[in-house]
Amino acid sequence: MGYNAAIYMNWGLFFEFEVPSAPLLPLLPPGIVVEGKDPKKAVLTLNLEHFLQGGDLIDLPENYEIDIGVLVPVDNSNYQDMPQANSAAHMLNIASDSKEYLKVCEDSGYCTHDRPNLTFEFDEDGLNGRVWDDDGPIVTIRSAKGETLNYGPFRRVGQDVVYDHREEYRLNFVFEGGGVVEPNPDLFEVVFEDHPFFRGLALAGPQVSQSQFALSFGEKAALSFFGPNED
Repeated sequence: MGYNAAIYMNWGLFFEFEVPSAPLLPLLPPGIVVEGKDPKKAVLTLNLEHFLQGGDLIDLPENYEIDIGVLVPVDNSNYQDMPQANSAAHMLNIASDSKEYLKVCEDSGYCTHDRPNLTFEFDEDGLNGRVWDDDGPIVTIRSAKGETLNYGPFRRVGQDVVYDHREEYRLNFVFEGGGVVEPNPDLFEVVFEDHPFFRGLALAGPQVSQSQFALSFGEKAALSFFGPNED
């Protein structure tokens, strides 16, 4: 199928956390397993982004998104002669301040959560802030570094595992723009709250990240999506 569409963002924070796999397993569709050598451990992802209106071959509504997912094994078998992903994630939940955007996600096979009055409040650098809704706070993020972060070009190829009438369906994407040059686990402090967005996972409290990444605030980054080779 090749190139499908591209969407754009000008702010994003991205995190990975090692967590026990047992509470996650009931949230995964049949046949999906977590990535890693230790079946008792899984990698939970947390992403926050601001998407710009429009895009290439799509008219995306401007919105803020927060999502959680879990890393799963990559399968590039249907992506010959196309970008090859080196990581894959099944999204456990997506929330946005735009109902129209959530409808786009649902139509693409993602699990969504309509949160009333979802609010993102961050400082002018986009590095310190919190997210909450009518049920209370969801997550708080603080920059742990006093110095200015160094940014430079990056390019990553990943894979989203989604579900629709085809059951399991994989979308490869190229993510590129300006981001932190040397990401490390100590750039930010992240605190999860006891909130329905986390789908009953007992994660409340400070989280220890194994990976953290930030986009260059205000600089446009692109997510270009590709569909697999299909009969």
